[in-house]
Amino acid sequence: MLAHARLEHAGVGQAIGGIVDGRPVLIAGDSSVPPRLRVWDPAGGDEAEPAEFYAGFESTSDIAAGELGGEPVVVWGRYDGTVSIVDPNGDRAVREMYHPGIRVFGVALATVDGREVIVAGGDDRVVVGDPVTEEWRGGPDDFIGDDIGGDAEGDGGDDGDDEDEPDFDRVGIRCLDAGLVDGRPVAVTGAADGAVRVWDLGALKVVAEGEHGDEVSAVRVTELEGRAVAITGGRNGFVRVWALDGVLGDVAGGLIGDDSGVAPV
Repeated sequence: MLAHARLEHAGVGQAIGGIVDGRPVLIAGDSSVPPRLRVWDPAGGDEAEPAEFYAGFESTSDIAAGELGGEPVVVWGRYDGTVSIVDPNGDRAVREMYHPGIRVFGVALATVDGREVIVAGGDDRVVVGDPVTEEWRGGPDDFIGDDIGGDAEGDGGDDGDDEDEPDFDRVGIRCLDAGLVDGRPVAVTGAADGAVRVWDLGALKVVAEGEHGDEVSAVRVTELEGRAVAITGGRNGFVRVWALDGVLGDVAGGLIGDDSGVAPV
């Protein structure tokens, strides 16, 4: 299948496998500027050309595939804070959502309080966005997005207190996934400093955390032998599996090896 992919154009920033209308596809986002998103059908043969989409101004950070309103979508995140919602059967991004407060490093789809939302993570926060109204919730100031790339208040610019700002290149979120724990929606993030955090998406707060040991480059929330788990991969070459049982109870926080919070399997 990769024989006809022709992945030139500055290379691939992110690639995932997904299901669109019941068929498996490969979805890849360029690391180039301006970025390009492509969707391949593995059964298409060498002559099949991928569907291509162009949007935004910054390279691809993450991709998620799923459904909104019963229709297949691809959620396409980029480092400038832009999240595109793409119809993989169409020819364009159907919606652009911009959050000025974070550089988006991870995206996911979830249902929170009965509403379908876009989940995005970057720097020191996780936010959820309404794909209909384009309103974001989370962080110090909730934001209603209407100006992609605009100079909005709270856009992370120079406020004169740089010496007090965290260095997100050293400690910020690098990856994100979402899933259900005890029937409730959560996000799990991995950070540049090795921190693994579980976020309650209803309250948008950290409820448990652990330490991977090095920068976390990948995370997946899934089920293993009937238990909700998070799987993290790091720059140190290790893959760790974390039990998520009980993280939404009364316990908040907890590190590897104790009896609270997130624990290794």
